[in-house]
Amino acid sequence: MMNKLHGFTLVELLMFIVITSILASTILLTSQIALQEIPSTHSNLLGRNIAMACIEGFVAERRTLGFSDAKLAAAAPVAVVNMPVTCTTGTPAGFTVSANITAATLNADTNFKTIQVVVSGLSSASISTIIADY
Repeated sequence: MMNKLHGFTLVELLMFIVITSILASTILLTSQIALQEIPSTHSNLLGRNIAMACIEGFVAERRTLGFSDAKLAAAAPVAVVNMPVTCTTGTPAGFTVSANITAATLNADTNFKTIQVVVSGLSSASISTIIADY
């Protein structure tokens, strides 16, 4: 009876090395691209968080001061000069925040205002919301 040798052939070993190197190069290339995109992703997230904090400041002022506050009583599109504290404090360097208030008409009801906050600079973000006089 003939003994069979157990093990891998040279072709099998070469195929394993080739496939493993292709997978490893793909993983390394993907991680390199992801690492290069981190700064822009961080800036975009930061810009969105600034805009969201500003919107939350308008909503908080609406709850505290009421709908007829000067910052919310715009009848035509008006750039907001005196923005809530959340829009002006803690804004990192390289970002600028602007807000516009517009009277919104929903179902012929004029008790609504649209607030749009735009953050520009290192990244750009725009968030809008509707505030109601209820």
